Amino acid sequence: MSENISEECCFDLVHNRNENRVRKAMEELFTIVDASMLSEKDCCDIYAFALNALPARYVQKGTIILREPVREKTVNKTVYAAYKRVLANPKI
Repeated sequence: MSENISEECCFDLVHNRNENRVRKAMEELFTIVDASMLSEKDCCDIYAFALNALPARYVQKGTIILREPVREKTVNKTVYAAYKRVLANPKI
């Protein structure tokens, strides 16, 4: 292993499992609420706020998932709370 670990390891293979779960919850929420007034930045803020509120679940290819400690209901509530936070603090 050389001193420049970035040359020998592909860190793109590691991701947070909650990223897909939050995106899915956002898609579901946007079918229920009026998301037409949200900008791209608003959507990114919702995504970031929700991910920061949830525990990280980093995995890599071949990782065996025995259980998911965060329930879908919790992910959905977290995304809704992030949505409300963004609506309450509009960017000008």
